[in-house]
Amino acid sequence: MRYVRFMSIEELNKYLSGEKLKNNTVWRDRGDKTDSVGFCFFDDSESPEERLEYYSRGITCTTDVWAVFEQIGGEPLKKCTGIYRDPEKDNASIEQKMLEALTAALCGKFPNIPTMEVTEYSTTEYSQETLKLVEVGREGRYGIYWLSQAEMEELLLKKPQAQDLSDVCDESS
Repeated sequence: MRYVRFMSIEELNKYLSGEKLKNNTVWRDRGDKTDSVGFCFFDDSESPEERLEYYSRGITCTTDVWAVFEQIGGEPLKKCTGIYRDPEKDNASIEQKMLEALTAALCGKFPNIPTMEVTEYSTTEYSQETLKLVEVGREGRYGIYWLSQAEMEELLLKKPQAQDLSDVCDESS
């Protein structure tokens, strides 16, 4: 199984530099409707574009890049459940969504958003020793644009040292 994580460029850079990333956040304690602890991932049973639809209207995450991983070692990721927006049942117009966002910001009154349970996976730490990076993408005009090695290196603040990116990006695209 492959795991998809929406993440910041900074987190990706730390991973590629060989750091062991750690996060012990108990998301439920912060008001999120999930039993995940630490870093959260989705499986690849749905496309990252479909997964991104869960995050509209009130649920936020960093989506600088989308990373696809395969587990190669360590403890298995913990299977969890989160409550996310149901894009099929949430058919509000863009104007309605903007009005709801303004009302929420001004009055603290949040709209009733249709939700659904979603399987997710979490871990309190990961590194190149436990998860192998398979692909990196960014949002493009027509969905996710999967980056070549050169584009990924350009994206990062410094050139990655620890992982050879030739097995991550397809130079033929």
